[in-house]
Amino acid sequence: MVNVYQSTATFASQINREIGYADAHCHINLFDEPFKVIENAFLSGLEIIVSSGGSAKDNKEISKIVGQRVFGVVGIDPEHIEDKNSVKELKGIIESNRNIIGIGEIGLDKKVATESKHYEMQKEIFREQLELAESLDLPVVIHSRKALDDVLSILGEFKIRAMFHFFEGDDKDIEKMREYFISVPPLESSKRKRAIEKIGIERIMLETDSPVVGKDPTYVKISAEIVAKIKGFDVEKVAYETTENVRKFFYI
Repeated sequence: MVNVYQSTATFASQINREIGYADAHCHINLFDEPFKVIENAFLSGLEIIVSSGGSAKDNKEISKIVGQRVFGVVGIDPEHIEDKNSVKELKGIIESNRNIIGIGEIGLDKKVATESKHYEMQKEIFREQLELAESLDLPVVIHSRKALDDVLSILGEFKIRAMFHFFEGDDKDIEKMREYFISVPPLESSKRKRAIEKIGIERIMLETDSPVVGKDPTYVKISAEIVAKIKGFDVEKVAYETTENVRKFFYI
């Protein structure tokens, strides 16, 4: 796999064209042919891809895929809290791979809270991973569904950089967000429109959440078009600004 990826990355890096898009949140390991998806994304104008974990299985797969211009974040999300013992493995994964650049996706989700995935356990695992991120000075990618106030309350206990992926809030929620970032998926909604109007471009990233939402990382261009239309900017400006935000946020 490594040799195939290296040839793909080398080929993509030799393309003489302007590229500027960054997909701040996708799940490359879930594609049947992840390296073909990566190659197509580079050929289509992407500069950076950040692939997110969420389960022990995802984290291990992502650590084998990341490479030149493809980065990863690893964590245990609310839907996989049965993997709670794997939180102890995160530090080793991060320290053994310089292309693992954050912890995520992590957070709280009241929609999936059940007897086996109860909410208080979600909070415990969330805090444990935030403690690790703070100790390693790493950013976190947040999964928050119907739980924004609780997520913000817990985040406030730590000095940490955070990006809320697939932000579900509106303009009133943006007022609570302090210095945190949001990422915008290739899917429009009236709530998200109000949020984008309220927040500055310097705190916006673009994502596809592919293959769950967008078909693949190239759908980040749709996210850029959504932001451009709402903000009244050229798409090129949105691509440039949001890619710079990804670089600064993840220190890449």
